[in-house]
Amino acid sequence: METHAFLVSEEPFFFYINVSSGFSYGEEYKAIQDGTKILYLIGYVDYSDKFGNKHRGGYARQYIYRTSDLQFVAQEGYNYDRNQQ
Repeated sequence: METHAFLVSEEPFFFYINVSSGFSYGEEYKAIQDGTKILYLIGYVDYSDKFGNKHRGGYARQYIYRTSDLQFVAQEGYNYDRNQQ
């Protein structure tokens, strides 16, 4: 899902997607509800800072069904902010 935004310093940007919309509510969805399968949301954001430098910020979150929360994935390499050349 691609989206665009213009932000200034300290301004948050949120967008929402229905995590369960990609499932047929069959066995996979039930396995996530039961905790026998884990759903990870992995992505990145490309952006330019006020000096024109390009960056890529990557992220990974684990979806927790019982609380509908996204938990930070602490494994190295998934959450980063890098300069792009």
